[in-house]
Amino acid sequence: MYGVSNSKRTVVIVAFAIHLIFVHSAFDVFFQSPVVPGVERSLATHAAPAKRLVIIVADGARADAVFSDGRAKHVQRRASGGRWGVSHARAPTESRPGHVALLGGFYEDPSAITKGWSANPVEFDHVVNQSSNAWAWGAPSVVPLFTDGVKNARSFVYDESLEDFASANDHGALDEWVFERVIDHLKRANASESEAMNGDGNVFFLHLLGLDSSGHAHKPHSKEYFENVGIVDEGVRRVEEAFAERFGDDGKTAFILTADHGMSNKGAHGDGDPGCTETPLVVWGAGVANGTGIVRGSCRGEPETPQDWGVDPAMRCDVDQADIAPLAATLIGLPPPRHNFGLLPGAYLSNEPEDLRSKATIANAEQLLALHELKAHRTAKRALSALFSLKLHQDMIGISERVANYNRLAVEGKYDAATREANGVSRACLTALDYLHTYDRALLQIVVVACFVTWMVLLAVNLLPRRKGDSETPAGLPLTLACAYGAILSVVLVVRRAPPTYGLYFGLPAYFSLSIVNTLSAVKSESMEDIKLLKIVSGALGAFAATETICRGFHDRIVFTYAFTSAAVLLVILAIGLLVRADVDNAVRSLFMALSTLTLSRFTTFSIELEANTSLILYGLLASAVVGMVTQIFLRPLDMFQDDRADVNKARPGRGVFITQMGMLIVTAALVFVVDGAQSAKQTIPMWAHIACRIVAALSPVLPLFSPPRTLPRTTSVFLGFAPTYALFSVSYESLFYACLGFCLICWMVLERGLQAPTSVRSKMYTREIAPGDVRHAAVFLILIDAAFFGTGNVASIASFDLSSVYRITTRFNPFVMGALVMLKVLIPMITVAAAFLVVLKSQRAPAFESYLIFLILCDVVAVRFFFQITTVGSWLDIGSSVSRFALMGTQVVTILPFLALASLFTADVPVNGKYIAKSKRA
Repeated sequence: MYGVSNSKRTVVIVAFAIHLIFVHSAFDVFFQSPVVPGVERSLATHAAPAKRLVIIVADGARADAVFSDGRAKHVQRRASGGRWGVSHARAPTESRPGHVALLGGFYEDPSAITKGWSANPVEFDHVVNQSSNAWAWGAPSVVPLFTDGVKNARSFVYDESLEDFASANDHGALDEWVFERVIDHLKRANASESEAMNGDGNVFFLHLLGLDSSGHAHKPHSKEYFENVGIVDEGVRRVEEAFAERFGDDGKTAFILTADHGMSNKGAHGDGDPGCTETPLVVWGAGVANGTGIVRGSCRGEPETPQDWGVDPAMRCDVDQADIAPLAATLIGLPPPRHNFGLLPGAYLSNEPEDLRSKATIANAEQLLALHELKAHRTAKRALSALFSLKLHQDMIGISERVANYNRLAVEGKYDAATREANGVSRACLTALDYLHTYDRALLQIVVVACFVTWMVLLAVNLLPRRKGDSETPAGLPLTLACAYGAILSVVLVVRRAPPTYGLYFGLPAYFSLSIVNTLSAVKSESMEDIKLLKIVSGALGAFAATETICRGFHDRIVFTYAFTSAAVLLVILAIGLLVRADVDNAVRSLFMALSTLTLSRFTTFSIELEANTSLILYGLLASAVVGMVTQIFLRPLDMFQDDRADVNKARPGRGVFITQMGMLIVTAALVFVVDGAQSAKQTIPMWAHIACRIVAALSPVLPLFSPPRTLPRTTSVFLGFAPTYALFSVSYESLFYACLGFCLICWMVLERGLQAPTSVRSKMYTREIAPGDVRHAAVFLILIDAAFFGTGNVASIASFDLSSVYRITTRFNPFVMGALVMLKVLIPMITVAAAFLVVLKSQRAPAFESYLIFLILCDVVAVRFFFQITTVGSWLDIGSSVSRFALMGTQVVTILPFLALASLFTADVPVNGKYIAKSKRA
């Protein structure tokens, strides 16, 4: 490939690296870390309303579950005597980002989900390390994030083996563990601990994992989940009594009850589903408004409260999750955390003393002003768009006068006016900080799109026929201009101390453009005359239809239903045309292909809220067995691919492998029946069943390597090899979908072979040059590879963390292992599609590498469209979905390489056009 390398392997590696850069660009352009290092801590001038603050985080608690009338009676009584609302979390709705927002006051960018439950990669200020002393109880996956390395923090965690979401477990026991340890510690504290607890500015942090585990195991509308809500409610009551007993009910304890994230109806979290983002917030005790009077001021809109909620709608004050951090700091007399982006919800604070709200709001404004000042200084020095001058946001014009105004109002005793003015300054600072945070966004968008476009053009020109022997080394004026541009760019980037990736974004378009010019100079113009315009137009229309289907399908998966139904209609029309020409065999093949696309079309109309259904899984295994047997008994004897002749005894090899794979399907069905029976009966899943499932899942995909290297039996064996593994990860209709997908893939292979122009089996020309008609193969592959995902999920489902798929393998809570298993489930159908794609190319003698380049172009067209659709405004569902669409499409281009590499392990020995290739030829 001109401009990259003569080695196809090197080109693949380069393409892999380039697309990793493209995917990473979304985070550089849209989601850089909001932490501003080096900012000084502001001062708090208000007296501390509370000596101690108890923060209770009910992991996985939904607002509707806690506030529904009569469900959490004690918490609802405290809401009536204090303040309550809905805390709105942001995607990714995972434990780490949620706790960072709660305690640190800022939102990590979506890439933080890749850090998972690991230690903090950056230092940031939070309520725990600000406190005089801190005590934390809870899960080992959360508590150490905020206590490790904090001098005056004590942590108490249970063994990580207890983080098990199996339905047989008592998930409420995790919360009981925390409540018992807290109460016991308050009662039995030694002298030094008692002295520390009697001090000011103390934080007690309780992390409750029971609701999260119960929601994963039973779903958030289950009896078990609601029972866990009752356990939390009773535990809060007991802890509150214990604090009153320990400190003599001195009126100096404040309580905050909230959640890091909620839970979607299907028992998952991670995306922007309202069930995940809407969490409860109840605040009561010292320094908190007493629940009388209408809530006004710094609240998040005026939402309607459901009638079945057992709380007073007039007292509702919704907040953004990050707003809780400055509120928590205020209650114990601390300034907001240094990196806080939250707005203090003054409506939660008492009006006694009367200057409490104004002083706390002013402290919030001063902290945000310090952030803005430092951010503006660094932007002026480093932003490429501010190379000559920095233009501040219009809201910051006259900000010094507004600061002087709220200080004057506070001195004059006009506290409400001072509070409103300081709150306005805080909002202006947040707007200006966001403006500075995105100062280079437009420029970066332009250069990233230029990277995409020049890359796609380079791929396209490399598909054109070229003269052999021409030099690939650029020279002349283009090289001179490129070198000059590179020199100037390097100086600017070094002076502005830009990240290394910026050099790639700005440099790659120039490099690709230089390669395009050099490649075009070697194109054989006489060969271009042989390409018919009609074929080019038809290929372009097919490519447009495929990319449009993918773009719209990412927004609404039912688009794939329309696409498959339309394909079935076209295939029926094709069958009629073939019958008119008396081509009965191919007409029948076309009709079977139409039938297979119709079966696939139904799945994208089904709900992705998968309810456990063992029967559908077993039906899917049966359907896979039927597809395998029909292929083995009826199709193999036809020898359509001219590589599967019978021996003198009219027998064909591979019977042993086929029988073994049928046995694997039966064993899988038995394991599914046993494990699901134990799960539904809330019994402990036998260890032998877990071990057997792991063995089947690991060994079954290896069996195709022992099948005969012939087109139809090898492809069928690949399909059957992954069927047991996929069934073990299935919850409902996924296994049945996989069987229908395999049926469609076999029909596609058979139809393509039947419509192929006759060629000699003995031909020495094993592959031909790429042709406009080969766009069809790449387009169908693109449709099927994405249908393999959207058949059982959508963008939100890949962003969620649904653990129901992995309990046959493990129930031990390990987010990375479980996440890897969930991802494997998504990828299995794609591997099968990739194997069928390579077989189709071999049967058509189409060059695989050039077909892969066409596939890359189609994927990049879709990725560019999704890049423009990334948004950082609107609902969190919109933001999360826009990021997920681009990331999925970009990573699909990356991940398709290992798919094809893995598929090639199974198809490498499959003959081309019915003729085996010698190893020296393949190399």
